[in-house]
Amino acid sequence: MPTKTKAAAHEADGTLIHLDPKVLAAHPANVRSKLGSVKDLVASVKQVGVIEPIIVAPDEDGGWRIIAGHRRSAAAVEAGLGTVPCLVRSDLGATDSTTRAAMLVENVHRERLTAGDEAMAVQQLALGGMTAAGIAKATGIPAKQVKAGLAVAASDVSTAIATKFDVTLDQAAALAEFGDDDEIVKKLTVVAVEAPGRFPHLVQQHRDERAAAAAREALVEEFTAKGYEILKGWDIGRRIDGLLNDKGKQLTEAGHKTCPHRAVVLSFAGNVVHFCLDPEAAGHKDQDPHTAKVKAQKTDEENSAERAEVITNNKLWRSAEKVRTDAVRQLLARKKAPAGAIEFAVSVALTDPGILIDANDLTIAEALGRDPGGLDKWQRRLAAELIDAEPLTPGRAASLLLLQVAVGIESRLGIHSWRQPSKSAAAWFRFLESTGYGLSDIEEATAVAAETGAPKAVIVAPVEADEPAGDA
Repeated sequence: MPTKTKAAAHEADGTLIHLDPKVLAAHPANVRSKLGSVKDLVASVKQVGVIEPIIVAPDEDGGWRIIAGHRRSAAAVEAGLGTVPCLVRSDLGATDSTTRAAMLVENVHRERLTAGDEAMAVQQLALGGMTAAGIAKATGIPAKQVKAGLAVAASDVSTAIATKFDVTLDQAAALAEFGDDDEIVKKLTVVAVEAPGRFPHLVQQHRDERAAAAAREALVEEFTAKGYEILKGWDIGRRIDGLLNDKGKQLTEAGHKTCPHRAVVLSFAGNVVHFCLDPEAAGHKDQDPHTAKVKAQKTDEENSAERAEVITNNKLWRSAEKVRTDAVRQLLARKKAPAGAIEFAVSVALTDPGILIDANDLTIAEALGRDPGGLDKWQRRLAAELIDAEPLTPGRAASLLLLQVAVGIESRLGIHSWRQPSKSAAAWFRFLESTGYGLSDIEEATAVAAETGAPKAVIVAPVEADEPAGDA
């Protein structure tokens, strides 16, 4: 079909013609103020062209004006297409009112695919012989999303949830990981629908718990085979690091491995603590009798509750840290600093200038996901390299300052932070929240503690429903 550039009076409504996308004029009354990124659409157009025709109408200058399909047209131009299919609808361009109504209908009443629909479509392509990379290339769908779709399609549980509830493909893929545990799937589904910001944190917590349980199971098997009794608590026997052998020297793990009273406590953090169940019978002596007496007394309910709180909150912090690290890396990789970045960074830098020093080349490289090889924490070669990489515009200056402040704050954070809440941590968490990051329970509690002057974070467990409130 020949390429047309000028509108022809005889082109009847409903006629399908091919036009050069570069000559299609954007409609001044377009209801979509911003086209947004067309990167993924460009990749798809390069592979399969424009499948859905662009709706056009002739303009008063004899050219063609877009009624519907501005993003498709922009993607076609960027993809270098010579022509695109266009459907002539002069009736929709008759008045501004009819044009706006048509545009509104096209944008508002377009129902997106559910995560389940997308997963099944990807699976059908895979069953047809296409690889994940091939599907990504042919459709313009990111490879990570294609893999998520295949994971969802492989799980009956995840596919059913993705079809019924309004969850994303990434969320559905995470649910597929726990398809063998109905209780976890139920909890995750509720959070995905009701509090999506908490979802990645809860997923990471369950991943960590599974990994810790598997590691502990391996340790139980190992030490049981070596003849150790596996203790469930800390109040039986004595830790060997407080005992002396028959020669009056510190009792070691190697020196205790043949003791008939040997035992261990295996923590979910992966630590192995060696005990002797009957030091007196084994001929061991206390290093400090007074210390032994004090330790023996520390088994009351109050100390047990305090220890349980520390163990629980430390685990929550470690899980949240993994999610936050990934989110911060994505944030700092943005070409443009988020809204409020310069105000936040300047405020922190002026009230706590030491934070700028805490960020060094090694921690900056880690935050950016770069190889730290050849870098030194006491030098600023990477910082200088980042400054010289491109012209230092106000926008880049804001991004680089945010990078320095963010890395400085993160370098101060650790499992101690919930017990020593700081204003800089609270400000950082609130800023992250403003960028769309969902705070975990421990991060929220830490921020609240710093803001209210509380000595430590106290988690107020959210009330969770038994079932999601609604479905798709």
